[in-house]
Amino acid sequence: MSIYKKLLLCVAFLSLAGCATKMLPTQQTVDDRHIGSLKIDEFTQSKQYAISAAHLNASPETVFAKISDHKNLRDWVPMIDHLVEVDHSKSVTPGQPNVGTVRICDFGGDTLVEDIRYWQDGVGYAYSVRDSDDVAVTNHLGVMWVESDQKGGSYLVWRQYFEKKSWSLKAQIMPFMMSYVMDNAMENLVEEWGGEVL
Repeated sequence: MSIYKKLLLCVAFLSLAGCATKMLPTQQTVDDRHIGSLKIDEFTQSKQYAISAAHLNASPETVFAKISDHKNLRDWVPMIDHLVEVDHSKSVTPGQPNVGTVRICDFGGDTLVEDIRYWQDGVGYAYSVRDSDDVAVTNHLGVMWVESDQKGGSYLVWRQYFEKKSWSLKAQIMPFMMSYVMDNAMENLVEEWGGEVL
Protein backbone atom coordinates (compact mmCIF):
# COMPACT_ATOMS: atom_id res chain seq x y z
CA MET A 1 0.00 0.00 0.00
CA SER A 2 1.45 3.38 -0.96
CA ILE A 3 2.31 5.94 1.70
CA TYR A 4 -0.39 8.26 0.33
CA LYS A 5 -3.10 5.58 0.68
CA LYS A 6 -1.91 4.95 4.25
CA LEU A 7 -2.08 8.68 4.96
CA LEU A 8 -5.60 8.91 3.55
CA LEU A 9 -6.69 5.94 5.69
CA CYS A 10 -5.10 7.59 8.71
CA VAL A 11 -6.92 10.87 7.96
CA ALA A 12 -10.22 9.03 7.61
CA PHE A 13 -9.67 7.13 10.86
CA LEU A 14 -8.67 10.23 12.79
CA SER A 15 -11.63 12.15 11.40
CA LEU A 16 -14.02 9.45 12.56
CA ALA A 17 -12.32 8.83 15.90
CA GLY A 18 -11.94 12.50 16.79
CA CYS A 19 -8.88 14.00 18.41
CA ALA A 20 -7.83 12.54 21.73
CA THR A 21 -5.89 14.69 24.16
CA LYS A 22 -2.46 13.24 24.87
CA MET A 23 -1.25 13.02 28.42
CA LEU A 24 2.47 13.51 28.93
CA PRO A 25 4.29 11.91 31.88
CA THR A 26 6.99 14.55 31.51
CA GLN A 27 7.60 17.97 33.01
CA GLN A 28 5.78 19.34 29.94
CA THR A 29 2.07 19.55 29.35
CA VAL A 30 0.41 19.24 25.96
CA ASP A 31 -0.42 22.95 25.83
CA ASP A 32 2.91 24.35 27.07
CA ARG A 33 4.33 27.25 25.09
CA HIS A 34 7.33 27.48 27.42
CA ILE A 35 9.41 24.28 27.31
CA GLY A 36 12.52 24.40 29.46
CA SER A 37 14.17 27.65 28.44
CA LEU A 38 12.48 27.64 25.00
CA LYS A 39 9.69 30.20 24.66
CA ILE A 40 7.60 29.20 21.64
CA ASP A 41 6.04 32.67 21.29
CA GLU A 42 9.47 34.19 20.63
CA PHE A 43 9.53 32.19 17.36
CA THR A 44 5.89 31.79 16.32
CA GLN A 45 2.38 32.68 17.46
CA SER A 46 1.03 29.71 15.50
CA LYS A 47 -1.24 27.05 16.91
CA GLN A 48 0.14 23.64 17.83
CA TYR A 49 -1.35 21.17 15.35
CA ALA A 50 0.58 17.99 16.11
CA ILE A 51 2.35 16.40 19.06
CA SER A 52 3.90 12.97 19.46
CA ALA A 53 5.69 11.48 22.44
CA ALA A 54 7.50 8.30 23.38
CA HIS A 55 9.06 6.71 26.42
CA LEU A 56 12.34 5.21 25.24
CA ASN A 57 14.66 2.69 26.88
CA ALA A 58 17.70 4.77 25.98
CA SER A 59 19.51 7.53 27.84
CA PRO A 60 18.70 11.16 27.05
CA GLU A 61 22.24 11.51 25.62
CA THR A 62 21.67 8.60 23.22
CA VAL A 63 18.26 9.90 22.13
CA PHE A 64 19.52 13.45 21.60
CA ALA A 65 22.49 12.18 19.56
CA LYS A 66 20.05 10.38 17.25
CA ILE A 67 17.53 13.21 16.80
CA SER A 68 20.25 15.83 16.31
CA ASP A 69 22.01 13.81 13.58
CA HIS A 70 20.31 15.84 10.87
CA LYS A 71 22.03 14.15 7.95
CA ASN A 72 20.62 10.74 8.94
CA LEU A 73 16.98 11.63 9.66
CA ARG A 74 16.11 8.92 7.12
CA ASP A 75 17.15 6.33 9.73
CA TRP A 76 14.00 7.00 11.75
CA VAL A 77 11.70 9.58 10.10
CA PRO A 78 9.26 8.12 7.53
CA MET A 79 9.03 9.69 4.06
CA ILE A 80 12.69 10.75 4.13
CA ASP A 81 14.60 8.17 2.13
CA HIS A 82 17.85 10.03 1.47
CA LEU A 83 20.74 11.65 3.26
CA VAL A 84 19.64 15.12 4.30
CA GLU A 85 21.81 17.98 3.06
CA VAL A 86 23.15 19.87 6.09
CA ASP A 87 25.00 23.19 6.17
CA HIS A 88 26.66 24.23 9.44
CA SER A 89 28.54 27.19 7.94
CA LYS A 90 26.23 29.74 9.60
CA SER A 91 25.91 27.80 12.85
CA VAL A 92 26.86 29.71 15.99
CA THR A 93 29.33 26.83 16.46
CA PRO A 94 30.68 26.53 12.86
CA GLY A 95 30.92 22.98 11.62
CA GLN A 96 28.56 21.68 14.30
CA PRO A 97 24.77 21.61 14.67
CA ASN A 98 23.40 24.64 16.48
CA VAL A 99 21.34 27.77 15.86
CA GLY A 100 22.01 28.75 12.24
CA THR A 101 22.36 25.20 10.90
CA VAL A 102 20.35 24.65 7.70
CA ARG A 103 19.02 21.30 6.55
CA ILE A 104 17.44 20.55 3.18
CA CYS A 105 15.33 17.45 2.65
CA ASP A 106 12.75 16.05 0.28
CA PHE A 107 9.62 15.18 2.21
CA GLY A 108 6.53 13.77 0.54
CA GLY A 109 7.50 15.30 -2.80
CA ASP A 110 8.31 18.75 -1.39
CA THR A 111 11.78 20.17 -0.88
CA LEU A 112 11.95 21.66 2.59
CA VAL A 113 14.61 24.12 3.72
CA GLU A 114 14.73 24.14 7.51
CA ASP A 115 16.61 26.50 9.81
CA ILE A 116 17.62 25.52 13.33
CA ARG A 117 16.30 28.40 15.46
CA TYR A 118 16.91 27.18 19.01
CA TRP A 119 19.45 24.71 20.41
CA GLN A 120 20.05 23.36 23.89
CA ASP A 121 22.76 20.72 23.60
CA GLY A 122 21.72 17.34 24.93
CA VAL A 123 18.13 18.47 25.56
CA GLY A 124 16.31 19.79 22.51
CA TYR A 125 16.06 22.04 19.50
CA ALA A 126 13.54 23.96 17.42
CA TYR A 127 13.50 24.35 13.64
CA SER A 128 11.42 26.25 11.09
CA VAL A 129 10.53 25.36 7.53
CA ARG A 130 11.20 28.38 5.32
CA ASP A 131 8.10 29.81 3.70
CA SER A 132 7.78 29.18 -0.03
CA ASP A 133 5.01 28.74 -2.59
CA ASP A 134 5.56 24.96 -2.49
CA VAL A 135 5.12 24.62 1.28
CA ALA A 136 1.51 24.26 2.49
CA VAL A 137 2.09 25.95 5.86
CA THR A 138 3.62 29.16 7.15
CA ASN A 139 5.01 30.45 10.45
CA HIS A 140 6.20 26.92 11.22
CA LEU A 141 8.11 25.77 14.28
CA GLY A 142 8.97 22.15 15.05
CA VAL A 143 10.31 21.28 18.51
CA MET A 144 12.06 18.10 19.67
CA TRP A 145 12.69 17.83 23.40
CA VAL A 146 14.26 15.05 25.49
CA GLU A 147 13.78 14.52 29.23
CA SER A 148 15.15 11.86 31.56
CA ASP A 149 12.66 9.40 33.04
CA GLN A 150 14.94 9.26 36.13
CA LYS A 151 15.40 5.50 35.57
CA GLY A 152 17.99 5.48 32.77
CA GLY A 153 15.49 6.00 29.96
CA SER A 154 13.98 9.09 28.40
CA TYR A 155 10.91 10.81 27.10
CA LEU A 156 10.97 12.39 23.66
CA VAL A 157 8.29 14.93 22.75
CA TRP A 158 7.98 16.28 19.19
CA ARG A 159 5.65 19.22 18.48
CA GLN A 160 4.60 21.05 15.31
CA TYR A 161 3.27 24.63 15.29
CA PHE A 162 2.14 26.29 12.05
CA GLU A 163 -0.55 28.20 10.20
CA LYS A 164 -2.32 26.49 7.32
CA LYS A 165 -2.35 28.32 3.98
CA SER A 166 -6.08 28.64 3.30
CA TRP A 167 -5.77 28.00 -0.44
CA SER A 168 -3.89 24.72 0.02
CA LEU A 169 -5.75 21.40 0.14
CA LYS A 170 -2.54 19.79 1.39
CA ALA A 171 -2.52 22.24 4.32
CA GLN A 172 -5.94 21.02 5.42
CA ILE A 173 -4.67 17.45 5.90
CA MET A 174 -1.25 18.54 7.19
CA PRO A 175 -2.10 18.11 10.92
CA PHE A 176 -3.14 14.50 10.31
CA MET A 177 -0.21 13.79 8.01
CA MET A 178 2.30 15.25 10.49
CA SER A 179 0.79 13.26 13.36
CA TYR A 180 0.99 10.09 11.28
CA VAL A 181 4.63 10.68 10.34
CA MET A 182 5.65 11.74 13.86
CA ASP A 183 3.95 8.75 15.52
CA ASN A 184 5.60 6.39 13.03
CA ALA A 185 8.97 8.03 13.66
CA MET A 186 8.45 7.39 17.38
CA GLU A 187 7.53 3.77 16.60
CA ASN A 188 10.84 3.43 14.74
CA LEU A 189 12.73 4.66 17.81
CA VAL A 190 10.76 2.29 20.07
CA GLU A 191 11.66 -0.54 17.69
CA GLU A 192 15.34 0.40 18.00
CA TRP A 193 15.55 0.89 21.78
CA GLY A 194 12.34 -0.46 23.33
CA GLY A 195 9.74 1.58 25.15
CA GLU A 196 6.36 2.80 23.97
CA VAL A 197 4.68 5.53 21.97
CA LEU A 198 2.57 7.59 24.33
